[in-house]
Amino acid sequence: MIYQNNFYSYNVPNPATNKARNKQRTVYDIWSNNEWKPNALVLNYPSKACSMMKLNRGEAFAKVFKQDASGGCLIPRGTYYVANQDPRMALFPKMPYGKYRCLFTNGLPWRKGCMACAYVEMDLIPK
Repeated sequence: MIYQNNFYSYNVPNPATNKARNKQRTVYDIWSNNEWKPNALVLNYPSKACSMMKLNRGEAFAKVFKQDASGGCLIPRGTYYVANQDPRMALFPKMPYGKYRCLFTNGLPWRKGCMACAYVEMDLIPK
């Protein structure tokens, strides 16, 4: 599987120290019958979000945030642009081919809102 024609930005408004206390929620919707079907896949990490992201996406994490995936979890403030990434993850369910949109939020459990968020639209196609 590969992403096709995907380009998205990832905005980190404040330095995200993503330690064990951070939470992450990722919601995937799928395009089917000319409409978005919400909540096709929901991933919740109530804590240790950065560790899970690095475990699942080690190589991609290192490319996007320009740091060694085996190091700490400090993501500097900024906007990160990503294009044509391989969507495979170590601990991720296999997904059927199709068009998806994804809302990714990351923050602290005791605060409303997100410290880092991303909105992604992608096509999963066979290689």
